[in-house]
Amino acid sequence: MKQYKICMVGSGYMARKHCLVLRELPGIKFHTLAVSLPNHPKGQEFKKEFCFQNLTSNYTKALQNEEINMVFICTPNQIHAQQIIEALQYGKHVFCEKPLAYTLDEFRAIETALARSQGVLQVGMNCRFREQYSIPYEIVKKNLLGSLQYVKGTYIVNTIQSIKTRKKVWIFEHPIEVLPWLHSGAIHVIDLIHWIGGDVQRVFAMASTTESCRELIYDTFNIELKYSSGAIGEVISSGSAKRPNDFSLEIWGEKGSIVDQSVYLQNKEGFEKTKIKVVQEKIDLLLQFEDMIQAIEQGKQPCNSFSEAKRNLALIKAIEDSITKNQPVDVKYF
Repeated sequence: MKQYKICMVGSGYMARKHCLVLRELPGIKFHTLAVSLPNHPKGQEFKKEFCFQNLTSNYTKALQNEEINMVFICTPNQIHAQQIIEALQYGKHVFCEKPLAYTLDEFRAIETALARSQGVLQVGMNCRFREQYSIPYEIVKKNLLGSLQYVKGTYIVNTIQSIKTRKKVWIFEHPIEVLPWLHSGAIHVIDLIHWIGGDVQRVFAMASTTESCRELIYDTFNIELKYSSGAIGEVISSGSAKRPNDFSLEIWGEKGSIVDQSVYLQNKEGFEKTKIKVVQEKIDLLLQFEDMIQAIEQGKQPCNSFSEAKRNLALIKAIEDSITKNQPVDVKYF
């Protein structure tokens, strides 16, 4: 691996998780930590803990340093697009936590900057690198289940307490037409059902909310899907369900199915059951970063590329439109 000098933007939960992984890798140098002025005291502690050379509240000035060749953006969602575009304009490789942006206009602006840049852009969707999801993906792609009939994704995380305590105040700052839970919560499962099932032709979505989560507009979703392949699907996601968390996939094909981390293949006597063995020798964040390095050094797109993020946004926009109109809506990929 070549040497990469990193500018980390932000000092919160995900910035810490990335730094804990990156500091163990040869060829990685923590160059500059960029944080906002109100977070400067916290930034001082973060800088010391991970041995960054510099601490700054001037993001543009950090980008002007030619020694930095990679930027990690772990900041509030609403400023991702602006920070991505600026980093690309300065010729940096960019890793950005999801979502890249909220709107089509922001995505088009990122696309323009990316086309003019020599940099690689990867979105932080680490679930693709978790074996409980990547193994089912491989089973489907090897056609072991036959042609797909049905894909169901469930993502339930109770966020009521963090909403009440305003743990992430910035999550409430978004364009009026945006349903933030889709972009920052349900996106995990939306990405997986897209990755596994392919393009979606049409959606019909319904949504509700709880008294505690009105700031999210809607926090609970039931989304019906019609894939371009002819398969059907379903997404169930909630940020407020009073039940244990759940992040799972269920996949049916003409030859068998995957249910609860088990593979069922039909035979003459019924079904042959095989348990999916999850080892996860390397943490998902490390695999995600290695994928980005391969993309940079081999001149290809990362697994979680801009194109993949753009597909997810198109599906989310169709879901938002379906909820507003209370009717099925065609997905318009752009």
